Amino acid sequence: MTEAVVIKPTSAVIGGRVVPLLKVKPTGQESGFVRRRSFRVETIAAEHVAVTIPGDDL
Repeated sequence: MTEAVVIKPTSAVIGGRVVPLLKVKPTGQESGFVRRRSFRVETIAAEHVAVTIPGDDL
């Protein structure tokens, strides 16, 4: 798993269902054993995304 910055939320119809998608850019913060090879912008499905807010702004 890795942290990333959301660039753009989108959606697409896949198999007759609307699927939420996120265009993200990895930050380099990792929580796994294997480091990312690339920091390119990717589009991912948003069904298993955890949203966190950095800092003490709450």
